[in-house]
Amino acid sequence: MRFVTNLARWVVALLNQQTPETLITAAVVVPLTGCVGLALVWVLSHILPLLAVLLVAWGALLLSLALVKFAQRFLWRFTR
Repeated sequence: MRFVTNLARWVVALLNQQTPETLITAAVVVPLTGCVGLALVWVLSHILPLLAVLLVAWGALLLSLALVKFAQRFLWRFTR
């Protein structure tokens, strides 16, 4: 209980140091930040399968380019 009392006093002391404009700005910005965060999580969770497919395709492309480069170097030895 003492911890809660000290925490409440600390919060009140911090709030007393702020101007009313700062408190109003925080009261508007903090919930908007939460809404934007939730929207971002929702969007990312819906496009996650697409992102996974793109990541696998990118990996396959890089692997194929590495194989072509290896084959070019390997065959270059025999064609000189």
